Amino acid sequence: MTARNMHNMPKKDIVVGTPSDQPQNHAEEHHGDEHHHADVMIMLHEKQFSVNKEAHLVAHITHDGKPLTKAKVHFEVWQGNGKHEFIEASEKQAGQYEAVTSFQEKGTYSVKTHVETEQLHEHQVEQITVH
Repeated sequence: MTARNMHNMPKKDIVVGTPSDQPQNHAEEHHGDEHHHADVMIMLHEKQFSVNKEAHLVAHITHDGKPLTKAKVHFEVWQGNGKHEFIEASEKQAGQYEAVTSFQEKGTYSVKTHVETEQLHEHQVEQITVH
């Protein structure tokens, strides 16, 4: 007999900690300033822009599957390790927030959409391209 035939290595899932430590119910918990991403969706409408042209940053935001209205929304925009620019957005229609800016250089930018209401504070980062 070889050692290979003598070793039995059963496979089973092991839970570390107590079940209450697991994240399954995270979307239903609301504690202090925690961020709850499960029920808010932020979708940036355009991801391609032209350099030195008016650029409309438009975010569609839903909460529990419905348009999120009357939120405070702003875009945080930066390129590489460069300066972060904050641009306030206004609600154009239910759940649609827009801001106008322009990009001075070509390349890839990061856009972090910040959404705040009395009950939540969410954010999401996406990449856009300026050509």
